Amino acid sequence: MSVSQQPAQKLQQVDAWRLAKQGAVRELLLNPALLPRLAEFDITLSEPLNCSLHYRQNEGGEARLTAGFEGKMSVQCQHCLEPVALNIDSVSEFALLADDDSDTPEGLEPAICGRDGLNLQALIEDELLLLVPQSPTHPVGECEAPKPQNVVDDELLQPDEKPNPFAALAALKQQGKGSGSETD
Repeated sequence: MSVSQQPAQKLQQVDAWRLAKQGAVRELLLNPALLPRLAEFDITLSEPLNCSLHYRQNEGGEARLTAGFEGKMSVQCQHCLEPVALNIDSVSEFALLADDDSDTPEGLEPAICGRDGLNLQALIEDELLLLVPQSPTHPVGECEAPKPQNVVDDELLQPDEKPNPFAALAALKQQGKGSGSETD
């Protein structure tokens, strides 16, 4: 088994089949620049994230990948709109598959390894995005919703000054009664 520990300079396509046959283990430090999709969702990393990748083959010769993540991410609290830190400590199990049509064994996530290999950046970003709660908030009692600002809008205080179309109709009706012209 080969172990490599390094700050990741670039996440690239990897030959996951070869790495699984070798039983390779990769320990990476992921900095925010390597994960641009996180920024698209206003997720920040205050420090590099630890990522461990364990490639292997099971007894049946099927390729597997265990991906572990440890560190902190920061997202916007949906209650107070201030940053909230999320502690990340997660392990995901993947079946390395040749294409989308392959059956995924129960309890495993699919990781598609086409002719070009496994897109490591997409896999890691997807997993980190899935770790973020749908509506992240601080623990109960640690924050409160922002107070609305007392902004007075002059237009809201002014009564509607548009002419009432029914008032014009009423005036026409009154003119008809006052002219004294009646038809029998």
